[in-house]
Amino acid sequence: YTFSLNDVLPIWRVSMKEALELAMLLSTTKNFPFENSASVKYPMLATAAIQFASRAYPNIVKGSDVVKGKVVGEATSEKTKKAQRVAKYMSYQCLEEMEEWEEQLDIALTCLPILGCSFKKTYWDAGLGRNVSEYRPAQNVVINYFAKSLTTAQRISDTIEYYPNEI
Repeated sequence: YTFSLNDVLPIWRVSMKEALELAMLLSTTKNFPFENSASVKYPMLATAAIQFASRAYPNIVKGSDVVKGKVVGEATSEKTKKAQRVAKYMSYQCLEEMEEWEEQLDIALTCLPILGCSFKKTYWDAGLGRNVSEYRPAQNVVINYFAKSLTTAQRISDTIEYYPNEI
């Protein structure tokens, strides 16, 4: 059996939507075995996602060392010191200047076990005059389905919804 991309994407979107609804414990009316019967849901998926995030977060944020520098090429003392300075400044940016960085990381880590993948987008926001880092759900990130990896994909697009007055 051969399949096309159009066959796979709707199934993926439906599965993602069902997983989110299950994790958010949305109540639905249940008509089996009788009309308006109880629909109790145990928050196992939500609990597991929160536990995953609470265990992963301290492994990413260890004190004030978030970013680590790596020397490319021959490691001289000058390059090593420069990498340490860059890492220290970028860690400062993440923890102090980017007000939303920790909160958005927490959201990404909570959604990761539910959805299977999670993205963070970091960019310069001219309106705020600083770097911004925000969680982007997998539904909003568009890449070629047949790309071998994110680093070799020719294009990675982000679907952003705006209110009419923002356009």
